[in-house]
Amino acid sequence: MSDISSIQLQQHKEAEQSRGKAEIKQVQNENNKVIKKQMEHQHEVLTQIKDDFERKSALLKTELECKLIEARKRHEEVYASEKNRLDLELENIKHAHEDRVGELKITQQNQLKQLNESHAHTIQTAQQKFAKEKIKANG
Repeated sequence: MSDISSIQLQQHKEAEQSRGKAEIKQVQNENNKVIKKQMEHQHEVLTQIKDDFERKSALLKTELECKLIEARKRHEEVYASEKNRLDLELENIKHAHEDRVGELKITQQNQLKQLNESHAHTIQTAQQKFAKEKIKANG
């Protein structure tokens, strides 16, 4: 009896192991399906995120390019305005300089004329004194 019991026990043990292995395999298959579904879902989510990022990135790039174009346009306008203002200021400075040079020339000419008149008057006075002294000395 003990031989039969041990054979039955061995068969029962093998049957349990076989059933356990089948259950493990079934759980593994189910888990693999769940994992595969999760991976596919995550892949779809990742693809969607990438698409959203690329779309937003393209939109931001376009907006930045528009802002850059506007900034360049404003810069060119300001540059042109400042250039015109500086050109006008330079012209005003040149005219002021020319006016000042003209005033200085007139002033110097007047001073020179006064010096010449003063010099001529001094020479004339000196000649008259000389003539008077000469007359006194001679006569």
